Amino acid sequence: MIVPEDFLKLAENLFGFGDEEVIYRTAISRCYYYAFHFVRENCGMHSDAFFKYDHEDHKEVIDFFRRVGRRDLASMIRSFRDKRNNADYELTLNISREQAIEFINDVKSFVVEVKNSGLIT
Repeated sequence: MIVPEDFLKLAENLFGFGDEEVIYRTAISRCYYYAFHFVRENCGMHSDAFFKYDHEDHKEVIDFFRRVGRRDLASMIRSFRDKRNNADYELTLNISREQAIEFINDVKSFVVEVKNSGLIT
Protein backbone atom coordinates (compact mmCIF):
# COMPACT_ATOMS: atom_id res chain seq x y z
CA MET A 1 0.00 0.00 0.00
CA ILE A 2 1.14 3.54 -0.67
CA VAL A 3 0.12 6.91 0.72
CA PRO A 4 -0.35 10.21 -1.17
CA GLU A 5 3.05 11.48 -0.03
CA ASP A 6 4.69 8.66 -1.98
CA PHE A 7 3.63 10.40 -5.19
CA LEU A 8 5.34 13.60 -4.04
CA LYS A 9 8.53 11.74 -3.13
CA LEU A 10 8.59 10.10 -6.54
CA ALA A 11 7.99 13.42 -8.31
CA GLU A 12 10.91 15.01 -6.46
CA ASN A 13 13.19 12.00 -6.92
CA LEU A 14 12.64 11.90 -10.67
CA PHE A 15 14.94 14.90 -11.11
CA GLY A 16 17.83 12.66 -10.12
CA PHE A 17 17.34 10.61 -13.30
CA GLY A 18 18.42 13.32 -15.68
CA ASP A 19 17.54 16.53 -17.40
CA GLU A 20 14.90 15.51 -19.92
CA GLU A 21 11.42 16.83 -20.61
CA VAL A 22 9.84 13.42 -20.05
CA ILE A 23 11.09 13.59 -16.45
CA TYR A 24 9.51 17.00 -15.92
CA ARG A 25 6.23 15.83 -17.40
CA THR A 26 6.20 12.71 -15.25
CA ALA A 27 7.05 14.75 -12.14
CA ILE A 28 4.09 17.05 -12.81
CA SER A 29 1.78 14.11 -13.34
CA ARG A 30 2.85 12.28 -10.19
CA CYS A 31 2.74 15.45 -8.11
CA TYR A 32 -0.82 16.16 -9.23
CA TYR A 33 -1.79 12.75 -7.91
CA TYR A 34 -0.22 13.65 -4.58
CA ALA A 35 -2.66 16.58 -4.25
CA PHE A 36 -5.61 14.61 -5.63
CA HIS A 37 -5.15 11.64 -3.30
CA PHE A 38 -4.27 13.85 -0.34
CA VAL A 39 -7.67 15.53 -0.62
CA ARG A 40 -9.49 12.25 -1.08
CA GLU A 41 -7.75 10.60 1.85
CA ASN A 42 -7.92 13.51 4.28
CA CYS A 43 -11.11 15.42 3.55
CA GLY A 44 -13.61 12.64 4.14
CA MET A 45 -13.88 11.70 0.48
CA HIS A 46 -12.41 8.19 0.80
CA SER A 47 -15.56 6.11 0.55
CA ASP A 48 -17.10 3.46 -1.65
CA ALA A 49 -19.52 6.05 -3.00
CA PHE A 50 -16.65 8.26 -4.10
CA PHE A 51 -14.46 5.55 -5.61
CA LYS A 52 -15.60 5.32 -9.20
CA TYR A 53 -12.16 5.15 -10.78
CA ASP A 54 -13.06 7.42 -13.64
CA HIS A 55 -12.56 11.01 -14.72
CA GLU A 56 -15.51 12.08 -12.57
CA ASP A 57 -13.36 11.51 -9.46
CA HIS A 58 -11.28 14.52 -10.45
CA LYS A 59 -14.35 16.69 -10.91
CA GLU A 60 -15.68 15.53 -7.54
CA VAL A 61 -12.55 16.82 -5.79
CA ILE A 62 -13.00 20.22 -7.45
CA ASP A 63 -16.71 20.25 -6.62
CA PHE A 64 -15.98 19.32 -3.00
CA PHE A 65 -14.08 22.57 -2.49
CA ARG A 66 -16.85 24.53 -4.16
CA ARG A 67 -19.46 22.94 -1.90
CA VAL A 68 -17.55 23.88 1.24
CA GLY A 69 -17.09 27.46 0.07
CA ARG A 70 -13.43 27.23 -0.89
CA ARG A 71 -13.51 28.32 -4.50
CA ASP A 72 -9.84 29.32 -4.18
CA LEU A 73 -8.86 25.71 -3.47
CA ALA A 74 -11.22 24.47 -6.19
CA SER A 75 -9.54 26.79 -8.66
CA MET A 76 -6.07 25.68 -7.60
CA ILE A 77 -6.72 21.96 -7.95
CA ARG A 78 -8.52 22.57 -11.25
CA SER A 79 -5.43 24.40 -12.49
CA PHE A 80 -3.24 21.52 -11.30
CA ARG A 81 -5.41 19.06 -13.20
CA ASP A 82 -5.16 21.17 -16.36
CA LYS A 83 -1.37 21.27 -16.05
CA ARG A 84 -1.25 17.52 -15.42
CA ASN A 85 -3.39 16.96 -18.53
CA ASN A 86 -1.00 19.14 -20.52
CA ALA A 87 1.98 17.20 -19.22
CA ASP A 88 0.36 13.86 -20.03
CA TYR A 89 -1.39 14.61 -23.32
CA GLU A 90 -0.12 17.77 -25.01
CA LEU A 91 3.18 16.50 -26.35
CA THR A 92 3.79 19.51 -28.58
CA LEU A 93 4.01 21.84 -25.56
CA ASN A 94 7.45 22.46 -24.14
CA ILE A 95 7.68 21.88 -20.40
CA SER A 96 10.81 23.01 -18.60
CA ARG A 97 12.52 21.91 -15.43
CA GLU A 98 11.62 25.27 -13.89
CA GLN A 99 7.94 24.75 -14.68
CA ALA A 100 7.99 21.32 -13.06
CA ILE A 101 9.74 22.63 -9.94
CA GLU A 102 7.28 25.52 -9.71
CA PHE A 103 4.39 23.07 -10.06
CA ILE A 104 5.72 20.90 -7.23
CA ASN A 105 6.14 23.94 -4.99
CA ASP A 106 2.62 25.14 -5.81
CA VAL A 107 1.17 21.72 -4.97
CA LYS A 108 3.06 21.65 -1.67
CA SER A 109 1.64 25.08 -0.82
CA PHE A 110 -1.84 23.88 -1.78
CA VAL A 111 -1.56 20.90 0.58
CA VAL A 112 -0.44 23.19 3.41
CA GLU A 113 -3.46 25.40 2.70
CA VAL A 114 -5.77 22.37 2.81
CA LYS A 115 -4.17 21.25 6.09
CA ASN A 116 -4.79 24.72 7.55
CA SER A 117 -8.34 25.01 6.17
CA GLY A 118 -10.13 23.01 8.84
CA LEU A 119 -11.35 20.56 6.19
CA ILE A 120 -9.20 17.65 7.32
CA THR A 121 -11.36 14.94 8.84
